[in-house]
Amino acid sequence: MKFKNLFLMLIPALLIVLSSCDINIAETSKIELTADMTLYDEVFDKGNLYFEQNRLTEAEAMYNKALELNPDSGLAYIGLGNLYLEQNKLTEAEVMYNKALELNPGDYGLYSILGNLYFYQNKLTEAEVMYNKALELNPGGYEVYSMLGTLYREQNKLTEAEDMLNKSLELNPSIHTTYYHLGNVYRSQNKLKEAEAMYNKALELDPNSDLPYFGLGSVYRSQNKLKEAEDMYNKALEVNPDSGLAYIGLGNLYFDQNKLTEAEAMYNKAFELNPDNKLSNKWKYTQLGNLYRKQNKLKEAEAMFKKVQELNQS
Repeated sequence: MKFKNLFLMLIPALLIVLSSCDINIAETSKIELTADMTLYDEVFDKGNLYFEQNRLTEAEAMYNKALELNPDSGLAYIGLGNLYLEQNKLTEAEVMYNKALELNPGDYGLYSILGNLYFYQNKLTEAEVMYNKALELNPGGYEVYSMLGTLYREQNKLTEAEDMLNKSLELNPSIHTTYYHLGNVYRSQNKLKEAEAMYNKALELDPNSDLPYFGLGSVYRSQNKLKEAEDMYNKALEVNPDSGLAYIGLGNLYFDQNKLTEAEAMYNKAFELNPDNKLSNKWKYTQLGNLYRKQNKLKEAEAMFKKVQELNQS
């Protein structure tokens, strides 16, 4: 699974594509028109091809070769950053993106990418700084407004979140994930009718996305419509069998019904799908802690809550 799809799945809401920013070769890569230009292009293009084929070792070799040919290639650093993200080497990815940013400090897309990277690691203050810098450079960045809205919801700044998401929709009303995130904000405000409308709008735009189904399941769960909620979570799994959110939703639903064995299985399945994300793990550890406490497994519950505390401190 490419990192961009993983990121969309993780958050309570995530979602932006880390590698989707428009990169202008003339701005990002200070390539001199030399005899090595053709060779550089061939090597760099091979790196991209190998990356798409998931031949990551060969892709890394090509990107590094491109940097030997042109040490000022911002695009090669971005390629390495994307590659390291795919391998969940977040520190290395951050270094590569920052090197690209040094070469082109005016590229708003790189600030957006770094914002996403920090958000993924639950470094919300750093993410907010990057997103605001991106918007300074490009006030029309609808995808950045969407991510800021998602970030503010995570911080429980619901009014600010709503404002950012509506701004994103003003700039581009055709992005289904923005409606999904706005639905999440309305659900957090207990505006369930408005949330349901947003999730259905998201489905109109993309019937093959698991996210709106998860959102609808959560609305129905809040309304105690348990059968409808279960149907929506299972529908999410139909369109995306790797939907960690859907497994978490089912776990919550079974927990509500005191089906603790089934709930535990769902939470563990969600964890297996994405063991490295702090935001989702904090959620899952909390739910597992509550579950173990309800089962009177106090030692196991304590271990889960300790993990939550460790994530809060990291």
